[in-house]
Amino acid sequence: MAADRDGTEYLDPASPKFIHDPYSAYAEVRRSAPVAQASDGQWILLGDDEISAALRDVDRFTSTRNLDGDYPLSKEVAELLNSSEYYSQGMFNADPPDHSRMRKLLAEFFSPRNVRTLEPAIRAITDSLVDGFAAEHATDLISCLAYPLPLSVICLIMGVPPEDQDTVKEWSQDWTALLVLPLDDDAQVRCASSLLAYDNYLRSLLANRFANPRNDVATVLAGASMGTNPTCSVAEAVVVLRSLLLAGHETASGLIGNTLYHLLRTSEWSRVVAEPRLIPAAIDEGLRFDPSSQSTIRVTTVDVIMGGVVIPAGSRVHPMTGSVGRDENQIPDANVFRLDRGSATRHLAFGVGIHYCLGAALTRVEMAAALSVLVSRLPGLRLADGFEAEFVPGGFSFRSLMSLPVEWD
Repeated sequence: MAADRDGTEYLDPASPKFIHDPYSAYAEVRRSAPVAQASDGQWILLGDDEISAALRDVDRFTSTRNLDGDYPLSKEVAELLNSSEYYSQGMFNADPPDHSRMRKLLAEFFSPRNVRTLEPAIRAITDSLVDGFAAEHATDLISCLAYPLPLSVICLIMGVPPEDQDTVKEWSQDWTALLVLPLDDDAQVRCASSLLAYDNYLRSLLANRFANPRNDVATVLAGASMGTNPTCSVAEAVVVLRSLLLAGHETASGLIGNTLYHLLRTSEWSRVVAEPRLIPAAIDEGLRFDPSSQSTIRVTTVDVIMGGVVIPAGSRVHPMTGSVGRDENQIPDANVFRLDRGSATRHLAFGVGIHYCLGAALTRVEMAAALSVLVSRLPGLRLADGFEAEFVPGGFSFRSLMSLPVEWD
C-alpha cells in the first residue's frame, strides 16, 4: 500500500486526539486520498463520492456484518454469544430482500405523518424533564435532557415500559461497548452476559405483546414473528428491537447534546433565542457540523477499486458520513458553526440509500422539542465556567459528549 494511503498516524479511534477531534484527522487524510487504512486495518472512506457510492452499492458493499463488532472477541465470549442473537440478522444488518421485508413492517411507525401525531407527547416529555431542573440554576444537559428524552420516546414507540427503561439503557450501552470498543476479556464477558439478559428480555416482551397487543413496535413484530403466517423470525424481531433502541436513543441523544454545545459555545444561541424560527436551521447545522453517527459499516463482497486503490474482498469498510459535512472542498467555512447557510447545509448524517435512517423525522422532532423548550424557558442558558468538552469513546461509529454542564440566572 502506498504511503499516502496510510492513515494510521491519524485514524486511531482509541487515541484521545481522535476522540476529541476526528474532523482534523479526516481533513489530514483527505488531503492525500479519499480512501485510506486505519490503525486497526479497517478501510476508511472520507470522500463524498466514495461514501455515497459505497452506501448505495448493496451488491459490492454488504450490510450483513454491520453488527459484528470492530474488535475480535475472546473464544469464551464468542461461545457465550452463541446462545444470544448477537450473530443473527435484523433490518440494520441485512441486505435486500430481507432488509426491505423487515423495514416495511416498521415504516409507518416512523413516517413523517405518524411522527407528527407524536409531537404533543414529545413536547410534554421535554417539558416534564425541564421541570425537574428549571429551578436549580445549573444542571448537566446530557444526563437531565439529551439522554432521557430520546430514551423515553423510543421506548414509548417500541413498547418498553417506563419501569424497564433504565435497565434496557444499561443493556444497550453494554452491547454498544461490545461493538465499538477494545475491551479486555473480563469486560467482554460482562457485556456478553448483559446481552444475553437483554435478548431474553426482548423475547419476553414480544411474547407479552403477542398475548396482549398494543399500539407499539413490539406488538407489530410479535404478530409478524409469532402469528399464523409469520413474515419474520423471532431472532430477527429481537435484533430489530435491539437495533432500534440503539439507533433511536444513542444517536438522537448525541445529536441533541452536540448541537446544544455548539450553540452555547458560540453566539448562535442568542440568535436562536431572539429568533426561534432559526431552530430548523440549528438542527441542520448540528447534523452537518457534529453528527453523533460518524459512520456505518460495510464489508466488500469482491475486490473494489475506489479512490484509486484496491479494497480487497472481505474488507471491513467505514464510510465516514461524519466527514462529509466538514469537507472544505465541498462546503465554504466548513469548520465554522453558523446558522445562515440555508440550503447549502450539506451532510449525510442520516446516511443515503436503502439504509437511510428510519428515524430521521423522529430525530428532528426530538431536537426541535429540546431546543424550543430550552429557548422559551431558559433563554439565559450558558456553559458552566471552565467547561472543557470531553467525548465518549465511540470507535469510528459514535460521537457524543460525556456531559454538558450549564448555568442560568
